[in-house]
Amino acid sequence: MDENLYLEEKSKPKWLKYIVIIAMFFLVIFGLVSFLFLNPPSKFPINKTFTIEKGHTLKTVSLNLKKDRIIKSAVAFQTISILVGDEKSIKAGDYLFEKPIGLFDVARRILIGESGIDSNKVTIPEGVTNREISNILAKNIKNFDQAKFLIAAQGKEGYLFPDTYFFFPNTEPKVIVDALANNFNKKIEEYKDRIEASGKSSKEIIIMASILEREAFGSEDIYTISGILWSRIEKGIPLQADATITYITGRGSSEITLADLAIDSKWNTYKYKGLPIAPIGNPGVRAIDAALNPEETDYLYYLHDADGVAHYGRTFDEHKKNKSLYLK
Repeated sequence: MDENLYLEEKSKPKWLKYIVIIAMFFLVIFGLVSFLFLNPPSKFPINKTFTIEKGHTLKTVSLNLKKDRIIKSAVAFQTISILVGDEKSIKAGDYLFEKPIGLFDVARRILIGESGIDSNKVTIPEGVTNREISNILAKNIKNFDQAKFLIAAQGKEGYLFPDTYFFFPNTEPKVIVDALANNFNKKIEEYKDRIEASGKSSKEIIIMASILEREAFGSEDIYTISGILWSRIEKGIPLQADATITYITGRGSSEITLADLAIDSKWNTYKYKGLPIAPIGNPGVRAIDAALNPEETDYLYYLHDADGVAHYGRTFDEHKKNKSLYLK
């Protein structure tokens, strides 16, 4: 060996060698740990949807992740989760794993609630029935179970608030029903005092609002029609609201027959006086407000022409005249 090279090699500090050895040791350890714990399992379930129920503990989640082969080590997942956040940081929900990812990424997504699932935007219009809501959801959410939704929604006609919602594709129908019902409860809370002051029950207001959604076509006439319908009830005159007949038959108002008007149903406001026994749809804020704030007029009759314009009558003769003029 060249003497100069020998002297240069000999002059290097011994601690440098130790650093290199220690670094190599830790690299080997890290590689071993990654292989054993941090890397995704060889049988990682591609396109797997993993669900964390509300109330699940970190231990339960980690064991379920290992059981589903999303992670290799439940202990490693728990350790990282506690180091990065804490035991209560995990977010309930559905998580889609489209491809294998390491333990750190799994923990990060669950700790911040990154589901990886694109939610579906669903708009529920004012006045629609529960069955119509189920049809809308079925058009917007793949493989939506309408039968389960209708079972969960039984007894809630009128109390599922129409609004724009975002639901994940595999959201359970009952969860959706609860979301719509909870939204209704929040919205109706601001009307609580006004409902009590009206002298009418919350149920009566919602039933009337559900009828107004179908009977009124404009923001102005809904208050006038509200006044007419409440006035008819006070005077003991049947409401004779076509919307209640269409609710029974499922057909449009232009298809109503004389036989339909005679149907023996507690929703038939041609046959029975007063409000029907339950709402005929799910009203929005405007209809609820109109039910609480009826416009006082002398009118007892109304109809809409082909353009949706309302025409009113004080007497039945005036109403018949309006029919001959505007319903051709």
